Amino acid sequence: MEPTRSRNWCIRTLLLCIPLSATAASYAPMGDADLLGQSATVVLGRVAHAGPAPAQELDATLYRIEIDRILKGSPGRRSLELTVPGAHAPEQAGALVIPGAPRFVPDERVLLFLDTGDSGRYRLNQFGLGAFHVRRAGDGTPLALRALEHEPLTRARGLDAFLHWLLQATTGASPTVDYWTDMAPADSAKFNFIGVEASRWFEFDRGLEVRFLAHQNGQAGLSDGGVGAFRQGLAAWDDDGGSNIRYVFGGSTRAGGGLGTPDGVNTILFNDPNGEIAGSFDCNRGGILALGGFRSSGRGEYRNGSFLMIVEGDVVVQDGAACQLSRNNGSNAAEVFAHELGHTLGLAHSCGDNSLLGLIGDCIPLTPVDEALMRARTHADGRGARLGADDRAAVGSAYGNGLLPVLRDSPEGLPGANNVNGGDAGADDGGGGGGAAAVLTLLGLLAAGLWRTRTR
Repeated sequence: MEPTRSRNWCIRTLLLCIPLSATAASYAPMGDADLLGQSATVVLGRVAHAGPAPAQELDATLYRIEIDRILKGSPGRRSLELTVPGAHAPEQAGALVIPGAPRFVPDERVLLFLDTGDSGRYRLNQFGLGAFHVRRAGDGTPLALRALEHEPLTRARGLDAFLHWLLQATTGASPTVDYWTDMAPADSAKFNFIGVEASRWFEFDRGLEVRFLAHQNGQAGLSDGGVGAFRQGLAAWDDDGGSNIRYVFGGSTRAGGGLGTPDGVNTILFNDPNGEIAGSFDCNRGGILALGGFRSSGRGEYRNGSFLMIVEGDVVVQDGAACQLSRNNGSNAAEVFAHELGHTLGLAHSCGDNSLLGLIGDCIPLTPVDEALMRARTHADGRGARLGADDRAAVGSAYGNGLLPVLRDSPEGLPGANNVNGGDAGADDGGGGGGAAAVLTLLGLLAAGLWRTRTR
């Protein structure tokens, strides 16, 4: 085999090992103890039903969970109803789409960290951070895999040991964390939920602009209520030279529908006034910083491919996030806002969800995907709303204006994910995993080779 062909084969082999997924949450690492402490109810159960939420068919999915074990709280019944933001059938006109929202299938077992919602129904605490799929390793050992991680290759929580730890922790004890295992799920492909179909705005193709407004109440902790940071976020995408994106700031608004209520207004809503994100952000404990999503109506053709047509985009910032957003003179806020605006464009994450070869996270340092604005975890290093090469490649594919080379001739789902395993809950950058320096160097070179292959 020729050296070049051999190198490309190795790169493709590595790529095939990395599951692709999409998500729409910005977050900082959160420890299991903090997640447990913040959750009102924790249960292990089986999904008995999945379908559209009554009277919220376009906005949420309803699951009925038959309870096997109660780890915390007192549901009072042997079953409970759970609502998750995002339509059960996202192809419907006007459906709310939250890329990567946790999705479950009937008869699967789940471990859920919950918060009480409306009408006696429950919500996931900290969105996807509070949802775990139960899978089995090759030898039958049950594993708990966080829904946001979309079946990482290694380092799962052993279910039995994790349940034992949870029961001890709820009594006020400080049990030893001994539930991590290197076992991999044997059935990961079966439950590899990719997410929703590719979506984009079609207004830009006709030379039209899309206006975004900031809620008049403003963002706590920022001197101008977050308007300056939000405008920086819009400008990051609007100023890209290789795409036709025209995101513009339209001023303030009283519209407060957020993600849950379609109001025809593209809005950033601060401090989660509608309680759409269960839990609160804590700079010492981490959690979800913000969610971005969109609604679509109908389909359109672009570069010989079919896309859902985005008609409304919204961003909701978690309450308590001011402590993180205000750091680095507000540049953290600009980065988070720009990241969530990327989701309203239909983009998923560049990296941040999967482990590679069992050694490090898939956000390999010094690679284009790790430098991307659309990396799952915020960099929080003062860079603010700055697009990286991978971000420009993504919008060039979905919104290319012909001024720069098209990197993909046919539309395809853009990769992305969230990785919440490991890391320091108090670290701004969320960490990037570990591993031997020699392996890091090798993987970095392979990733760089892959990048050159993609951009030819």
